[in-house]
Amino acid sequence: GSEVGVHMANKDLRNWIEGIEAAGELHKISGAEPTEEIGGIVDIVQRKMGNPALIFDEVPGYAKGFRVMANLLTSVPRINVALGLPPDASEMDLVHWWRDYMRAAPTFEPTEVNGGPLLDNVREGKQVDITTIPTPTWHENDGGPFIGTGCMVVMKDPDTGWINCGTYRVQSHEPDVASVMMSPGKHGGFIMEKYHARGEACPIAVVVGMHPAMLMIGGLEIAYGKNEYDAIGGILGEGVEVINMPK
Repeated sequence: GSEVGVHMANKDLRNWIEGIEAAGELHKISGAEPTEEIGGIVDIVQRKMGNPALIFDEVPGYAKGFRVMANLLTSVPRINVALGLPPDASEMDLVHWWRDYMRAAPTFEPTEVNGGPLLDNVREGKQVDITTIPTPTWHENDGGPFIGTGCMVVMKDPDTGWINCGTYRVQSHEPDVASVMMSPGKHGGFIMEKYHARGEACPIAVVVGMHPAMLMIGGLEIAYGKNEYDAIGGILGEGVEVINMPK
């Protein structure tokens, strides 16, 4: 078994990508377009090609460097790399890791920093245009392109200041319009209703391209009122770095 809270996982998505590529778990594809090809290729690969993680680069009609990644956590070696375990650790090693984690429930509070790679490219106000990001229509009956699938939707309880992170589907509509689908009973819906009951708009942040451990937490039912950033820190073995953004 592993010692929970002592190990250190890789720091961010790019570190994790390096780790899975070194483990032979990554396949790169250039030139696929997002309306039909990317979603179709992901489906075929999941069914027939050993299920590697995929990076789509040089997407037609989009600036170079805008990449799409799929199949992040659909293999044991890739989950192992995300948790800081050796890629070749067994399924039972992984089960023991999660048992230890759930039993110990380690937490590390976020660390506030003054800047970082997140601020390398900032678009505000009328500059915002999510249509410049290649966004696949993942399935044939989807209503359109979904920019948020393996994403983290961050919201703050207006009464307590509690930060909640959930994984909800986010659809792109216009350059500065996206919609978030929150099923009834989800924590995000409760928080939104609190703001709307006050006659206020509900602030929301959608994070795409984060460390896969954050995706794991977004899909777990962490107790209402428990800060998911603290729990993510427990997976990573250190506090998540957060930036104080403008109000």
